[in-house]
Amino acid sequence: MLHELFGAGTDTSTPTIELDMAELIKNEKALDLLRKELDRETLRLYPLVLVNIWADPNVWEETLKFVPERFLDCDKDFKGNDFEFLPFDGGRRICRGLSWE
Repeated sequence: MLHELFGAGTDTSTPTIELDMAELIKNEKALDLLRKELDRETLRLYPLVLVNIWADPNVWEETLKFVPERFLDCDKDFKGNDFEFLPFDGGRRICRGLSWE
């Protein structure tokens, strides 16, 4: 019964989306219109923000050069406790390779 309860909520959505996608693939003009509308609405609601602190001369010297040595003598904690450097995420979802040290 539990399976039917959860399945009833998604059973009608999935075939409808599959049918819509199949029809869109057949009709290229409608697909292009939908793509344009999605791009327009997505960018209107959630504009792209490019975070480029890597190129900020107030933060780094020689921003356009690849200099990985600048991190060797750094006093930052790279295990996620120092929030000035978060390579992936903090907490338990931080880089899995840290446990291999």
